[in-house]
Amino acid sequence: MLLFNMAVSRALKARYQWAIGTLPILFTFAGFIPLIALASWSTHIFGMTMHEPVRTHSNGWLWLTLFIAAMVAFMLAGCFIGYVLNGIICQTFYGWSGEKVREVFWESKVPSEWLKDSAALETSAKELDRLVEKGGCGTLYSRAAS
Repeated sequence: MLLFNMAVSRALKARYQWAIGTLPILFTFAGFIPLIALASWSTHIFGMTMHEPVRTHSNGWLWLTLFIAAMVAFMLAGCFIGYVLNGIICQTFYGWSGEKVREVFWESKVPSEWLKDSAALETSAKELDRLVEKGGCGTLYSRAAS
């Protein structure tokens, strides 16, 4: 998946890194909007006040655990929505086929014009080889290389 494939992400030209990363990051932080409403609502459910420290309330740790879990869920959902919107935009506005969207965003087979020049690619390849030797890249490298 291109979103998590750091090897391919580092080899992309800066303009494509920005284009691919903007919506997922934007929607990741947009996940805080419903979180604020959820926090306000949940404090009433747990019988807490907004000015009361969480650690002093009897259900404070439960509230905090649920709040952090909801925050992570909203952030991951926002990132996923931004990533899916990238695919929809490529299909709608650039006329990509569903197959091409799948290849680029799911299989990390980016067009060659998106990649940096050969010198930067050689450096990235050396870095990838070093990571693979250490076991730090796992199956992501094998997908990017194929």
